[in-house]
Amino acid sequence: MTSKFRSDGKSQKRWVKIGYGLTAVWLLYVMFQTRGDQSHPLFDAIFLVPLGGWVAAVLVARFVGTGGSAGGDGGAPPEGRD
Repeated sequence: MTSKFRSDGKSQKRWVKIGYGLTAVWLLYVMFQTRGDQSHPLFDAIFLVPLGGWVAAVLVARFVGTGGSAGGDGGAPPEGRD
């Protein structure tokens, strides 16, 4: 099964930039909602939500972007080995 997703460096850089942007938006959102009050309950999630998002993105890229194989190569045999 071939992947519909591009695996070139340009696509990966774009998704990393999107991740950085979403992280910045979340941090600003929490800062404005809590007004910098560290005792606010939402402030507890200021770093957990972006971390969870990055971990989820890595897992999705690993399984979806490689055609479903956890090996990272789409199930193809290694090049140059018999």
